[in-house]
Amino acid sequence: EVCAGKLNGSATGDGHNTVCSRLRVADLKRGWWEVVRCDRAAEEEAACLVVPPEVPGGSAGPNGCAGGPYPVILFLTGAGHADNFQDFLWGSVDTLLQNPQVRSQFVLLAPKP
Repeated sequence: EVCAGKLNGSATGDGHNTVCSRLRVADLKRGWWEVVRCDRAAEEEAACLVVPPEVPGGSAGPNGCAGGPYPVILFLTGAGHADNFQDFLWGSVDTLLQNPQVRSQFVLLAPKP
């Protein structure tokens, strides 16, 4: 249950750095980025973060999850995340992934604007 930003002696009182997203390392390892060129006119590839649900015991099927199908949450971020103006994994997707029901019952899709 260690997040990516856990530090000793932090100012928050819960062991986290003040800029820590509290995103668990296990959630990051379970997910992946899908990248696709939408069409020939697109100047850049489109990227989408995919995080399958947690599977008890750690077993997973060929698509990254077992026991599906699962409902999907399509998480659309705001303009502040466009062109990497703000960190994509801080203040948006990370907050949703703090919910245990979301982590265990849904596939999360979060396209990067």
